[in-house]
Amino acid sequence: MPRSKDNIKRTSIAKTALFSAIKLVNEKKCSLRGATKHFNLRHYEHCLKTGKDASDLHDNLAAKKGFIGNEELLLVDYTQEAGKLQYGLTSKDVKRLAYEFAMKNNKKYPAQWDKDQMAGEYWLRLFRKRHQKQLALCKPEAISIARSTAFNKQNVQLTYENYKKLCPNAHN
Repeated sequence: MPRSKDNIKRTSIAKTALFSAIKLVNEKKCSLRGATKHFNLRHYEHCLKTGKDASDLHDNLAAKKGFIGNEELLLVDYTQEAGKLQYGLTSKDVKRLAYEFAMKNNKKYPAQWDKDQMAGEYWLRLFRKRHQKQLALCKPEAISIARSTAFNKQNVQLTYENYKKLCPNAHN
């Protein structure tokens, strides 16, 4: 299915309507076309063709993601930790990480991932959209070793003590 450029969301599926349509088609009381038209299920014709049980479908019949709930959050946490350790990840790094994670955990993923040895652009776009409040994937900037090592507990404490000497009325 092509992505929506207008950011249009699908309406949630009425599972009871899908169950009823599958039942009518299986009992040969209604044609496939008639059932999709009657129950307004034109996007779900594939469910009716296969007679697939609708109980395992998501509410909005979203495409099955490779990672389930907490697994995707592990990727988010890892990217955040890498940023805190001043080792920012590029978009390409995150796609490679996702591929390795899916491969090691025996998750389903598109065959193109094997060819490229990384997740696809479409996966990354949706991943960033789902976690836009937690992630800020941008090109990491280089930081000098001197600057990185100078920011330690002792130097910060010394700076704070000097500040207290200059401003004796400063609050603790």
